[in-house]
Amino acid sequence: MLLPLLVSMVGCVSLSPGARQIYMTNNTQEVSACTHIGHVSADSMACVDPSSCMHAAMGEGRNKAAELGATHLVTTYSGISLTHGLYEGDAYKCANNQVGVQRIEIVAPNTAASGCTKDIECKGDRVCDSGRCVSPVGVQNSK
Repeated sequence: MLLPLLVSMVGCVSLSPGARQIYMTNNTQEVSACTHIGHVSADSMACVDPSSCMHAAMGEGRNKAAELGATHLVTTYSGISLTHGLYEGDAYKCANNQVGVQRIEIVAPNTAASGCTKDIECKGDRVCDSGRCVSPVGVQNSK
């Protein structure tokens, strides 16, 4: 009678309230505006099959990140060994839960009205020079 109860308890890890709030990602660009606060490493034998091993280790990693005060966790490795799940990640603290630059700079500046600010705003091999897109020195236009 006790065995079914033990088997049902082994396959999961309880997340702390703080761990439930952590944003999980594999993309370091999403935390580019945040502060790295530590590396998180976890392994878990709280599982009954490979999938539950990986989820249990990830849950333990999230709990550890929450203890550090993280708002975001970047997964660097998630897998299994013969007997347990493995998780590695980097914990970040983002002010006001902000995310990386690619989400902040959604609208590109109107380069026609204000001129260019970066080479990437110019077409072809042209570069931005003092707010104008020009051909680089030593390169002739093919037109």
